[in-house]
Amino acid sequence: MSPEKHQDTGTMLDEAVYRFRNEERLYASDVVLIRVYLRNWIDAPALDRSIERTTLDQLRRDVRRIEDKEGIADWLARAGETGLDPL
Repeated sequence: MSPEKHQDTGTMLDEAVYRFRNEERLYASDVVLIRVYLRNWIDAPALDRSIERTTLDQLRRDVRRIEDKEGIADWLARAGETGLDPL
């Protein structure tokens, strides 16, 4: 693959988050990248003692169901209510 056509996942994630934050149209791949990032972030063992266990378990379940821009926004809002800010 030529360098012009190759982007690492971090760059693609940065671009997806930029589009999300700037209320631009998200591509299906953007939603997938953001969901995978949020899932990895919320699943980190370091968070096990940061908030109530039932709330954390619910966020961990719900992140797997994110399918669109609104789902990302809703999930981030609920995470924010607990003091978590993954972005």
